[in-house]
Amino acid sequence: MTRHGGDPLVEMLIGYGVPAVFGLAGGQTLPLYDAIRSRAPRIRHVPMRDECHAAYAADGYARLSGRVGVCDATVGPGAIKFTSGLAEALNSSIPLVALVSDM
Repeated sequence: MTRHGGDPLVEMLIGYGVPAVFGLAGGQTLPLYDAIRSRAPRIRHVPMRDECHAAYAADGYARLSGRVGVCDATVGPGAIKFTSGLAEALNSSIPLVALVSDM
């Protein structure tokens, strides 16, 4: 079986008890989504309409659950749209991990 970079990343997230990743699908994030799909139902991807919404959804999840929130985006414009949600989480001391994919 061929493994790619998404496999160890998703195994690490599962190891830390992360049940969901919020994000917007893109060509650079396909290895991440393949790894998540192959490990369902231990972890799942929650599709968002915009990367900004992904950061805020992960923030909201972290606030409500008391666990770390995880969001993902592609490099470039996707990562730039994370900034307001990440700044909100930082200023509120909310545990958030932002994954930015590039091929």
